[in-house]
Amino acid sequence: MDQSPVNLCLFDDIVPQSAPQLARVRIDHAALWQQEMTEIVRERLAVGDPWAGAMAREIVEGLRARLGGDDIYVPAPDRRARNARIRALFNGRNVDELCSMFELSRSTVYLICQR
Repeated sequence: MDQSPVNLCLFDDIVPQSAPQLARVRIDHAALWQQEMTEIVRERLAVGDPWAGAMAREIVEGLRARLGGDDIYVPAPDRRARNARIRALFNGRNVDELCSMFELSRSTVYLICQR
């Protein structure tokens, strides 16, 4: 007997109404948040697996319990601190290094250093 797989995802991705039912894609946004949180815990806190995944899972579950269903605004980092760091590191010969370090274009690094 053929059983269709159970889809535990939370939200439909945006698809046209005329799309056939099989073409609908469901995305588990909580799982995406957990993946992002796991990477952040690994990179920023230098926590390895399985602890990074466990910490991320608990953070996401805590956010879901407290804020589930709410829209959450996450402001971008303050660029003033980043720009001050770029100006402090800039020596005139390290533009390419700063571009890769801060993931910016050469023109942006030069604009920041001119201010």
